[in-house]
Amino acid sequence: MPYAWTQGFQTYYEEHGKGFPVVLVHGHTFNATIWDEQVGPLAEHYGVITYELRGHGRSDVPASGYWGSSYAEDLRQLLDHLGVEKAVLVGQAAGGSVVANFYLRWPERVQCLAFAGAFLGGTLANEPGGDFQAAVRDLARARGTRVAMDVLWQTRPMFEGARMRPAVFERLRAMWTGFGGVLYLDRTPPPPQIPINERVGDFQVPTLFLYGDFTVKGVAEVAERARATAPQVECHLLPNTGPTLNIEEPTLFNRYLLDFLERTVDQARKE
Repeated sequence: MPYAWTQGFQTYYEEHGKGFPVVLVHGHTFNATIWDEQVGPLAEHYGVITYELRGHGRSDVPASGYWGSSYAEDLRQLLDHLGVEKAVLVGQAAGGSVVANFYLRWPERVQCLAFAGAFLGGTLANEPGGDFQAAVRDLARARGTRVAMDVLWQTRPMFEGARMRPAVFERLRAMWTGFGGVLYLDRTPPPPQIPINERVGDFQVPTLFLYGDFTVKGVAEVAERARATAPQVECHLLPNTGPTLNIEEPTLFNRYLLDFLERTVDQARKE
């Protein structure tokens, strides 16, 4: 299986198709299989790269670095390993923070951005309060990852769209069980992070926001702020979906994403 060394640990990745690179970044507690419905259609036109964040799926599980700036540096080193100078970055859920952090540090390496149910900061409406991630971590240590994810994680309101689709929900449960990084949540305090929700006006490349009505309130807030303050931003709501909208409504999701790429990548490269 293909691996790249990133910041001293191994990151699992896959490459599909040929053409301009499109990098798909999954969110917190998921893995690269969440993009299975997107890889085929995208690979007909582009070179698609999927990979798994530290602590997730088949990648190594280092003891720290589970925050935006560290994930962004992992991605930079992966792209360097693959010889990719510039790419489209697509971030799902917390993967949106990864690609936003990457763009704000290395904007010259980004053709355009797409955010899929991505929380970039703001209001966590209808979500558990307190030190929720620490509670998940502590229960996982005491009773195992499966129990922690079943009792605490999967009951979150944001996953209502997935619960409405039993086959999707079972896929997510399998991913959550494989999240090795759960044991390290909040163990090491992160360095100061870029406040992404305050920097969306700095997005100077074509940017797509796709989000659902079960996604946390902050997703829509930040998307609309970006549309009001940054050029070349478009937003679309996918009804009855949450942060995993790309597998909850893959046909509609793919239509929006492919149309966006045709207008922002294909047309730009013809000019």
